Formats: sequence, structure tokens, C-alpha cells
Amino acid sequence: GGPGRGGPPPGFAEAAKKLGVTEQALMTIVREYGGPRLNFAAAAKALGVTEAALRAALPPPPRQQ
Repeated sequence: GGPGRGGPPPGFAEAAKKLGVTEQALMTIVREYGGPRLNFAAAAKALGVTEAALRAALPPPPRQQ
């Protein structure tokens, strides 16, 4: 395991608040729509927000080693 295992990465609580959704809902949608390779358009539609709002709110994905 590493940072973020078992819970949302840093910045997700703030992103969820900006988008007006729960942190759990945001995490679920991000996982369902690609995780680090997120399909922003589909995820935004599922959350009921604009793609631009989702891109602006989400923290950058963790770097892969």
C-alpha cells in the first residue's frame, strides 16, 4: 500500500465540496469512469456538473512510478 490506499487522495474533499457532491459520490464516479485516466466528459455528466467544473475541481492524479 501507499498514500491514498483505502481512501480518497488529498484534495478530494475540497473537490467534492466545490462540485456540491459528497466525497464518496465523487470517488465512486472517478473509479467507475477511469480513475487516473478519467473520462472527464462521462464523469461530469454522471455527477451533473460541467466537464470544465470537474477538471477545475479535481486534484491532479498521483504520479505513477
